[in-house]
Amino acid sequence: MSENIETIVETETVEETVETTLEDIVAEIANTVFGTDSTISPYKVAKIINTVFQSTMTEKQIPAQMMYQYASKGMISKGNKSKEYTKDEVTTYVLKYTSKHVEI
Repeated sequence: MSENIETIVETETVEETVETTLEDIVAEIANTVFGTDSTISPYKVAKIINTVFQSTMTEKQIPAQMMYQYASKGMISKGNKSKEYTKDEVTTYVLKYTSKHVEI
């Protein structure tokens, strides 16, 4: 006689908490805004900053003109007044700027 033996396997659900950092948020938004472009204007820098604020539920918003003023003073990327910025320049600046206003 053969017996049918059923094996019951209990599955345990393990919930893993993934911590999202400000760096992750900035990188994801910058990748979306840059798309296939190699550089962006101060207007898009402001757009990235405002999107980071929205994503982190921070009420602060900045006008695009502010970034043009910062660009003309070389504040977005030290010494770069060309008003065209690479992804590395932008992510560094946006992270520095938003970290002063965002709590995660």
